[in-house]
Amino acid sequence: DSSLVARRLGDACLGCYASADYLATHGEPSSLEELGQHQLLAYSLSSTPREWRFKSGDRERSVSLAGRWQLSCNNGRVLADAACRGLGIVRLPEFLVADHLETGQLLEVLPDFRSSPLQISAVTLHRQFRPAKVSAFIDFLDEYFDRQDDWLPRGLVDHGPEP
Repeated sequence: DSSLVARRLGDACLGCYASADYLATHGEPSSLEELGQHQLLAYSLSSTPREWRFKSGDRERSVSLAGRWQLSCNNGRVLADAACRGLGIVRLPEFLVADHLETGQLLEVLPDFRSSPLQISAVTLHRQFRPAKVSAFIDFLDEYFDRQDDWLPRGLVDHGPEP
């Protein structure tokens, strides 16, 4: 829509995560193909919730997963909490699980395989129609994501200029 303006805030990569208890009980997958043998937690609003795409180096792969889907929902925090409780392996942006990684509640599974970066943007009406409080909030978000680079070295990178 030509009346909309996007401001790029950063990029986020998706990784796979599970609790130590889940991995002790079910084992840790050593390949993408082994993911289908595990209990999985899916983000239901993904365009392909049953197919996970990964990138390793310059190589991209997608894996169609017919595993046991324990939970499918549209809330990443709920999925992260379910993974902490040992319900399965979840695939989420690192910034949603950063606190759980820091406390050891979650561990990264298959760390060499992550998604291609997904762009995070704030999309609003054209600047001349944007309320000042919306502009202030977008400035806050931009600063917030800039600060996250300090503790999310792979999660949010490559901030672009405002168009």
